Amino acid sequence: MPKALLMDGNNLLHRAFHGLHSPLTAPGGSDVRAVFGFAKTLGKFFADVSPDFAAVAFDPPGPTFRHLMDDAYKATRQSAPPELAGQFSIARELLAAMGIPAVSAPGYEADDMLGSLAASLAAAGYSVAVVSGDRDLLQIISENISVLQPKNHGDPVEYTAESFERAYGVAPAQYIDVKALMGDASDNIRGARGIGEKTAFSLIKKYGSIENALAHAGDLKSAARKALTEDADIALSNRKLVTIVTDAPHGVDVSRLPRVTRETIYNDSSRAMFERLGFRSMMALFGGQAEDSPPEDEYGPDGSLKATDDLKALIKQCRRDGVEPPEGVFDRSVARYLTGVRGGGYAELNAALAETGMDRLYYDVELPLVPILADMEEAGVLADGAALEAFGEELRISTEALQAEIYGLTGETFNISSPKQLGEVLFGKLALKGGRKTKNGYSTDQDALERLIGKHPAIPRIMEFRKLSKLKSSYAVGLLSAIGPDGRIRTTFSQTAAATGRLSSQNPNLQSVPVRGRVGARFRETFIAEPGNLLIDADYNQIELRVLAHLSGDDALIEAFRSGADIHRLTASQVFLTPYDEVTREQRSAAKAVNFGIVYGKSAFSLSRDLDITVIEAARYIEGYFARYPKVRAFLDSLAEAARELGYVTTLMGRRREIPEINASKHNERASGERAAMNTPIQGSAADIIKTAMIRVAGRLKREGVETRLLLQIHDELLLESPESEAERAAAVVKEEMEGAASLLAPLSVEVGIGGTWAEAH
Repeated sequence: MPKALLMDGNNLLHRAFHGLHSPLTAPGGSDVRAVFGFAKTLGKFFADVSPDFAAVAFDPPGPTFRHLMDDAYKATRQSAPPELAGQFSIARELLAAMGIPAVSAPGYEADDMLGSLAASLAAAGYSVAVVSGDRDLLQIISENISVLQPKNHGDPVEYTAESFERAYGVAPAQYIDVKALMGDASDNIRGARGIGEKTAFSLIKKYGSIENALAHAGDLKSAARKALTEDADIALSNRKLVTIVTDAPHGVDVSRLPRVTRETIYNDSSRAMFERLGFRSMMALFGGQAEDSPPEDEYGPDGSLKATDDLKALIKQCRRDGVEPPEGVFDRSVARYLTGVRGGGYAELNAALAETGMDRLYYDVELPLVPILADMEEAGVLADGAALEAFGEELRISTEALQAEIYGLTGETFNISSPKQLGEVLFGKLALKGGRKTKNGYSTDQDALERLIGKHPAIPRIMEFRKLSKLKSSYAVGLLSAIGPDGRIRTTFSQTAAATGRLSSQNPNLQSVPVRGRVGARFRETFIAEPGNLLIDADYNQIELRVLAHLSGDDALIEAFRSGADIHRLTASQVFLTPYDEVTREQRSAAKAVNFGIVYGKSAFSLSRDLDITVIEAARYIEGYFARYPKVRAFLDSLAEAARELGYVTTLMGRRREIPEINASKHNERASGERAAMNTPIQGSAADIIKTAMIRVAGRLKREGVETRLLLQIHDELLLESPESEAERAAAVVKEEMEGAASLLAPLSVEVGIGGTWAEAH
């Protein structure tokens, strides 16, 4: 049978953008990392599938028929970052150069294009492989249609009709009813309350369809029966939303298909575009080789590996293969991230590190950190799936209670998650003042709701409803799906994503798990130690403010830390001229907001919004702060001035961040540059310190011969797992090494806890 390769353009561009952390810009300066990853993925699947025809599907601009059916559909989705949004047109241009059709149709999503084109090709006698990380497409699998799901590491997973049924216990077409029952948090589709993925699969596996399950509802346990019968109408109406259309107008004449193969996509047009985009090292993937293309890896005269583009991935692959990772290998991606040098081999990048003064940072901090991060990614952290599921249920009950309150207070039953419906209730029916209209109705974003606080009793409950709904979908549900076969959740750390030097975490992002309050504690209760082990949590105390005190040299701020006093209470005492022991909770909260507002370069206007006070009062707080700590103001002003003159700022360890926008003609861009200039030396220095601490901790634990291991880094906090017998000793080692990571005028202080769960240890 002839073979066809169909690819989900939107999904693959998003995956590429978020999966490639190294800054990658075209010679003209535009961000092209998503296009680069997308093109590499194309090359891989063309090589793997060897198709006779290929096409890529995209979402159209504007709403689809699903948005018209339900205005809550995807209402919680955030827009693509501007640096990604601009790459879709470049990707389409590249496809045109390669002779690959790009298909889309008004009113239909990329999934519908893939489903419809796949059906047409299968009917014409093609064996069709559909490439997408979107599980929704699993429903279109048939005898002649398979789905390939890319993975961040390792080979893609291929689902055929047989392997899908073997994996999930239902036929691919029955996945529609599974999705209709359980809903989809990422698309803002509410399922039957109390029916999660496991229950949905179980019901459809046993009864075959929603209707048949309803017919046998009397046979179900009371909880499942109640959930199914009460929300049957929701599940049935969801079917249309979750069903991929297979007869949409895709515009491809399958009787006269162009020949699109691995040989045809590499041509003079695509070669020219690769050159224009700066993708010189990719030429070999498409059957050609550009002159002077740097090799994927560099080797020394003796044949040993000298430099690579992703050392962490190499280390992990070597371990999977049972071989020792090579030593002394240069990581080009990290060096490019530090220096901003595009492309470049070992010699050029090494020279750039020395020239910018970041060679010590690279060789003493960033490079030694790579194998430690590989260890942490392989270790993962144990999660209590049952506890996560139970907490998700608690959040569901809480959101339903809030929903009932909101309905009672507004006198209206509506979809609170729908910005359009919420805006109509708040600014239409209730006639609240201050509504800001957009092309899609009234704005109901966080800023808009904050401006309404105190104007109607439903507002705080709406804000809480949103918060808990997001927590449920992002964490209670999202983390459940990330639990591996061994019960552990594994994240991916990146050294090359954040401009300040901070590590980032993704797939899933464990650095954004809620920390504070009851909700934070409940989430952390779901992360547990292996039997016979304990978790150790070590957290820097006010590290960024201590860095600010050190860098500014402000005697009063330094002394505040050396005294061991509560820094926020002491600041409140000094700013509000109140005896230390008489500072109120409100005064301390205000001082805390000012302390951190100073670090992040907040204006009086922004601070007034945080504290719900007037701009004049906020300005008075800031002036009071600078009056007490005058060297802090002088230091921050000097940072902005240096950035204007040099175009960059540096951290304690010499990390450099370019800030070209500080000299922009537009006020907003210039102000953003000034904030970055003030914040980066502080946050970046703190990031350098905790990276140093991780290296010290890992090295000391190894020298001590203990089994304690690092699991997570959450910015200023480390989480470790330790056998019970050595936990106390290991905790003392961790505290000592973290506090010794830098010598500051305001000494580093670390709080360490031990417990069976992350919550107990924190």
